[in-house]
Amino acid sequence: MHRTSAKFFLEDSDSLDQARLIDIFHEWIREKKIDGLPIDVADYRHVPEGPGVMLVGHEFDVALDSTDGRTGLCYTLKRNPDVQLEAALRRVLLGALRACRLLEEDARFGARFSSGEVVLTILDRLQAPNDDPSFKKLSGAAGEILAELYGSTPAVIARQKVDDRRPLTLVATAACSEPIRALLDRLEATEAAT
Repeated sequence: MHRTSAKFFLEDSDSLDQARLIDIFHEWIREKKIDGLPIDVADYRHVPEGPGVMLVGHEFDVALDSTDGRTGLCYTLKRNPDVQLEAALRRVLLGALRACRLLEEDARFGARFSSGEVVLTILDRLQAPNDDPSFKKLSGAAGEILAELYGSTPAVIARQKVDDRRPLTLVATAACSEPIRALLDRLEATEAAT
């Protein structure tokens, strides 16, 4: 599963000026604030319910995405050396949480991400068709990692079935009001222990 994505939604996207992201993402490139090889920034704000402002990298993309009318940070791994699904999901979640944390810590961004919902998508329809057996495999692999992410708060896992032609997508929700930083700290601690 080389192409996976994780998306955390904004708590309030109405007051956000996405144009600020252009400077923020260029700074991430200049100052090497994000792991991997970031390459360029693209502005797709003109596309309705599209990727918005996007940081394009060699291994990953980061976008303030508004697909399906909900704005959030979408972190997509395009080149993932992990062959195990569990490792790929852990890596994409860590990347997304680190990007969310960087944005939240930047005063120019001025918004917060909700920790109570994450969308995981497998963007390889050949390896993971949008069907029940693939969802069972994805939810099984994601369950343990989501338990680490949310700690004692159980996550409810559901399949997003908008259209069978779309990539396999899992939506996890938890009654969690912790900051994104707390989720990242918990997942990094588990990563360091293994």
